[in-house]
Amino acid sequence: MFSSDELPVVDSNIPLSTAERLRQAFAYGFPLDEETLERACNLAFPVVIPENADYFQRQSIESRQTAALLNHLERAGTTVWPQEQGLAKVRNGAKSGLIHYLVVSVHQNDDILPDAEIMMKLKEIMRKVGIMTEPGWYRVVRDRR
Repeated sequence: MFSSDELPVVDSNIPLSTAERLRQAFAYGFPLDEETLERACNLAFPVVIPENADYFQRQSIESRQTAALLNHLERAGTTVWPQEQGLAKVRNGAKSGLIHYLVVSVHQNDDILPDAEIMMKLKEIMRKVGIMTEPGWYRVVRDRR
């Protein structure tokens, strides 16, 4: 567990690795369902998969394509909002999924979100690769290790 010195400050941005160890933490970001992620990958980093590629070759190509997209989103996002960003496993009710997170906190606190001008720029980065979903707060999936 955490000593009192390690507990995150309430209502502040905390590292995702800390949030994954807490009973309750939230992340604010753009949802990336499978269809959205595939569309964004194909728009930002189009690849041609050879017809004779086997399952493992296809998986390898698609994994590299997805990694390139996520790396691009993180790099482009931090030029506008210089905070830790990346991919987080989250839960919304009974459904779980992935988001490109901007903020992680022990509370859903809109005061720590980027201001309107920065948020507009972040949304534009997402829209350029076909991610049209609106950002929101989601519960971080707890790491069971």
